[in-house]
Amino acid sequence: MKREVFINYSSIITGLGNLDQTWDALLKKSSAIIKKNHFDNFLLPQTGLSLYKRETSSSLKNVALFLIKECFFSIPEIPEDSFVIWTGIKNTAEYIESLCSGQEPPLYSSEYDLCKWVIEYLGLKKGGMTVSASCASSTVGTAIASQFISEGRYNNVLVVGCDFVTSFVYYGFASLKAMTDEICKPFDRNRKGLTLGDGAFALLLSSERKSDIRISGWSITNDANHITGPSRDGEGLANSLKAAIDMASLKPPNIQAICAHGTGTNYNDAMEIKAFNKIFGENPPLTFGIKGAIGHTLGAAGGIEIAISKKCLEERVIPPTVGCEEPEANFISLEKVNFSGSNIISCNSGFGGVNASIVMEMI
Repeated sequence: MKREVFINYSSIITGLGNLDQTWDALLKKSSAIIKKNHFDNFLLPQTGLSLYKRETSSSLKNVALFLIKECFFSIPEIPEDSFVIWTGIKNTAEYIESLCSGQEPPLYSSEYDLCKWVIEYLGLKKGGMTVSASCASSTVGTAIASQFISEGRYNNVLVVGCDFVTSFVYYGFASLKAMTDEICKPFDRNRKGLTLGDGAFALLLSSERKSDIRISGWSITNDANHITGPSRDGEGLANSLKAAIDMASLKPPNIQAICAHGTGTNYNDAMEIKAFNKIFGENPPLTFGIKGAIGHTLGAAGGIEIAISKKCLEERVIPPTVGCEEPEANFISLEKVNFSGSNIISCNSGFGGVNASIVMEMI
């Protein structure tokens, strides 16, 4: 018999602050994205960034540890039998960048080292693993954690991770011409690209119920379309959404809200809308995205969005999609909306064609 999976604890750090600060700012349509000079290269676009407690993106010394410690600031005691899943995408990039710039390298940089640090810092006994699945990393990690608990492999799994703005990721997205020199506008007809941001998250999943939020469905798919671009017909994401909904023993009309990836790029947002139409028909449920407020936090994005979705169910409110003024679809949330629903599906997509979806329910 499959066991139930509960989200017993969630914490995030974004350019807007912790979970409560980020939530309050979202409801007020605030954004942490500020246009700043960064990186000594006049060929790069002067875009906005969403940074957490640092004035520039050039400082690399132990930023990952700082973000995770901030995320753990109010963390309750984690059961020592918790297995850790670390999610992130840049691996040793900060170490290499520090050497190239002549800065002191960070104490921990690789995913393995950061996972090991979390285990030792919290005094946990079951070990851990790392997941690197591009910008869907933390959603994939949450799906794997849910599977582990459902099958009885572990009673508790801590899914944790962070990503932050560095020259490595900035140069990469600049080379793809994927960034905007304005604030990111998810699902807006006039969107021009994404904005990058710092972010960290921690989710404690458990077989023991200590919250009213249950993960009832999860899935991971890959459309194998392109190394950086999603399948434009949305088929891979649609398959992921359907599989998660089926696992939750629901039908598409039963889904009451969507927390979308919503990067603000032409290809991603158009693909998501097509995927939603494939699964939900002409009238998908109310859909929102948060990257216009906090930027794209890469491997941490899905975990942050799962925590925000949990907050939506608890507070019975759907936030506006910050940055979206002229929506490409009529189901995009533009204002704070009272929410009487009992479930939300959160989804993310990433490089390499990966897609992942999580169904959360209030019970």
